[in-house]
Amino acid sequence: MHSENNDWFVRYQLKVTTFWDKVDIADERKLSYLINLFHTAIQENDEDTAELLIDVVFRLDNQSIKVAALNEFLLHDGHFSHQMITKELQDIGHPSSVAIIAKILEQDFKRFEYDASDDGVIAKWFSHALADIGTDEAFELLRKYAKSENKEVANEMRYRLRRITERNNSRNQTSNKNKTNIFKKFLSFIQKL
Repeated sequence: MHSENNDWFVRYQLKVTTFWDKVDIADERKLSYLINLFHTAIQENDEDTAELLIDVVFRLDNQSIKVAALNEFLLHDGHFSHQMITKELQDIGHPSSVAIIAKILEQDFKRFEYDASDDGVIAKWFSHALADIGTDEAFELLRKYAKSENKEVANEMRYRLRRITERNNSRNQTSNKNKTNIFKKFLSFIQKL
């Protein structure tokens, strides 16, 4: 059984890594090509193809195509990779993802029932992404949903805002300590003269 699983995984990874070898598409057309294939897979309830396309996008070197495709994929049902996509968008930190996350937060989280997580856990995916994107719009969205009627969402967003404040205060204190230490060393040096 282990060998069969390993063989499947190797074959799958080969499909992912050789995806672009089978089609000759210029970079400027890759995004529309991927999105069209993805929409077709979703319409046909072809979860395997949808997941394959997501994995293909994860391996893209072109960051602008990658972000645009992942933003689009995040908005749709028909796959089970919302958390992984959110984490990838968090790691990239592109400001365009804030509007996508806003659209998702406007809805309830029933679409993520496959994950079997509470709303607070799902909100955590997005709070981390927004915190790491770090734009004014991202922080504004955190503040907006810190007042959500959904208590789990509100609690997570308030928690993330507190952590951001604590981290910023800690950085400021460290910076001030370094300035104080430099000043003390300077005074000590002057006194020795």
